[in-house]
Amino acid sequence: MNAGSSAATSAKQSLVLTAAGLIGVYLLIGGPPLVGAEDANIGFRYARNLAEGHGLVFNPGGETVEGFTSLLWAFTMGAVYLVVGAGGLEVALLMISFFLTAFALGCVLWVLHGRVRGPGYWVATAWLASLAGYFLWSGLTLMDVAIWSASLTVFVLAIYLRIHRDLGTRWHLPVIVVALSLARPDTLLVAPAIVCVALAVYGLGPETRRLAIEVGGTMIVATVALIGFRIAYFGYPLPNTYYLKLGGGSKAERLAMGASRFRDVVGYQLWPFIVLTLPALLLARSMRSRLPLLIAMLCAGQVAFSI
Repeated sequence: MNAGSSAATSAKQSLVLTAAGLIGVYLLIGGPPLVGAEDANIGFRYARNLAEGHGLVFNPGGETVEGFTSLLWAFTMGAVYLVVGAGGLEVALLMISFFLTAFALGCVLWVLHGRVRGPGYWVATAWLASLAGYFLWSGLTLMDVAIWSASLTVFVLAIYLRIHRDLGTRWHLPVIVVALSLARPDTLLVAPAIVCVALAVYGLGPETRRLAIEVGGTMIVATVALIGFRIAYFGYPLPNTYYLKLGGGSKAERLAMGASRFRDVVGYQLWPFIVLTLPALLLARSMRSRLPLLIAMLCAGQVAFSI
C-alpha cells in the first residue's frame, strides 16, 4: 500500500472511529446538551471578551488573569466567536473538536498501517475505539484537550518522520514545538519525556542528537518568550493555574491526588495496552531489546505527569 492510499484509508477509518466513539460516549453519559463542560464555559467568556476587544479577561474591565489552560485554544475560540458569534460557538467548537480528534487518531492509524500486520492492527484499532474517556474529553467537553492531543500527536509524528524519512526542511519541528508550547504548559514536561523515549528507542545517533538539541533549544526560546508575554500582559511569569493548583494544598495531598489520577488512567485507559504488550515483553529474545525500556519509560512518564 503506497503512502497516499494509506493516508486516505487512515483518514476514512479515523472519521468513522471518531464518529462512533463520540456517539457511543454521548449515549453512554445520557445524551446531555452539547454545551461543553463547566470549565469550557470559562473559556467561552474569555473568547467573547477577547473577540469584543476587552482582552484576556473574565469580566469586561476586570483584571487580566490567565484563567484558562491553553493560550492556543483561547485564541482559537476568540477567532471562532468573531466568525459565528455567541449562538454558533458551541456547534463550531464541537465540529473543530471532532476533526481534531479524528486527525489525532488518523495519525496513529497511518503509522500503524503497513507496520502492524494482521490481527495486531485490528487489536490496536479496537483499543483506540475503547478509549471512552478520550472521546469524552477530546470531543464533547469543548475544552482544550482536542487541540492539545492533536498537537502532541503531530509532534510525535514529526519526530518519527525525522528519524525515519526526514521531513525535508528543518523548520517543521520548531514550528510544531512552538504550537505545542502554546497548546498547554504541560509541554515543559511532556515534550522532553517524548524525546527521551525516542533516544531510548533509537539510540543517541547523529540524527537523534540533532533532534534533541533542536527541540530543547526551541522549547527554551518559546518558554522565555511566553514568560515575557505573561509578565508584560498578566503581571506574573507562570500560568495562573500553576499558582492555583500548587497553592491549593500540601505536597502530600498533591502526591496523593497524582497517585489517584495515575491509578485511574491505568485502570480505565492503559490496562489494555499493558496486557497487549506483556507477551512481547515476555517473549523478547534478549534484554537488549528496546521494548522493555520503552514500556518502562512510558509508564514512568505517566507517573511523573500524573503527580
